[in-house]
Amino acid sequence: MSNYCILTINPGSTSTKLAIFDHLKCVASETIQHSSAELARFKTIKAQFPFRLKLVERFLKKSAWIVERFDAIVGMGGASYSLTGGTYLIDQRLADDTLAGISGVQHPANLGPALAKFLADKAGIPAFLVNGPSMDEFQDLARITGKKGVYRQSRLHALNLKQTGYQFAKDHDLDYQQLNLIICHLGGGVSVSAHKNGRVIDGNDIAAGDGPMAPTRTGSLSVEAVLDLAFSGKYSKRELLNLNYKTGGFVDLFGTSNLKEIISRINQGEKKAALYWQGFIYQIAKEIGAMNSVLCGKTDAILLTGGIAHSQKLVVDLKNYCDSYAPFYVYPGEAEMTAMEMGAIRVLEHKEQSKHYSGKPVWSGFTF
Repeated sequence: MSNYCILTINPGSTSTKLAIFDHLKCVASETIQHSSAELARFKTIKAQFPFRLKLVERFLKKSAWIVERFDAIVGMGGASYSLTGGTYLIDQRLADDTLAGISGVQHPANLGPALAKFLADKAGIPAFLVNGPSMDEFQDLARITGKKGVYRQSRLHALNLKQTGYQFAKDHDLDYQQLNLIICHLGGGVSVSAHKNGRVIDGNDIAAGDGPMAPTRTGSLSVEAVLDLAFSGKYSKRELLNLNYKTGGFVDLFGTSNLKEIISRINQGEKKAALYWQGFIYQIAKEIGAMNSVLCGKTDAILLTGGIAHSQKLVVDLKNYCDSYAPFYVYPGEAEMTAMEMGAIRVLEHKEQSKHYSGKPVWSGFTF
């Protein structure tokens, strides 16, 4: 049994999640909620660093832990240049690039590596990043579009997707590195991904609005439809981006993203709600079918994770479409904090080697 002590730090857009793991058990955790007004006083994500650091230090004091007791600290990944999956030792370059959002995405998760490194340096212990959102393991065929110089990008719920694959393999005494899996993260956004021999070789680009609709996202729209919206004069660019991330999907169709309320309306016989729900299931099923094709129909299992995977109705409805591809397994909820802990432990126990960030994208175009 592991005897390591790990601190995990996950800065989000509306919260800061913190957890302490000791001998594989979560012995203290806290989710600190932030109002939009509270964060509005910071002009940039980087400017939030002292504020978030104080929250971590307050949590440690309240939990009666000091940083010197930890074997490692793990920070949620941010917008570094793209990197392959695995656990990375956070050096100054990786901390600086994520804090700056070097890849162009500004999100509070960019604070994670810098916070972890700052605290770890005080204690003389390693800081790690595990399967960050900039992870890119796509095969070349997954990148191609019909426009020269425009490529599909790997932007998925990498941390939870990978952890679900590892957990499934552990549960069945299998090796994740030797499996073909379709893993779906079903939450505020929906990621459907193809895993082949431990690599995520394809999936929908959730940051760009690719793939199925979701509680707050429109999902894929035709190019013509997007152009019509953009040139209609009814929307600013910011409003269209919000439609992609915050105000589309269930919010636009149902007027709410609350799953319990939506299912209640379906059970009460509301035809419109039932139709939209089946459209949601249909789109996820289509994406699962696409990933099954990517794996040449040799899928070992289909895994569902994320908050919406708690819905038995969703699981049954998806099975009706996809049960013939491979057995279904459900891992409801998100295991991000555990995933961060386990990534560090795999390195500390020498089951994996830590990786080093090069400061360059792992892929930046074809060489021809």
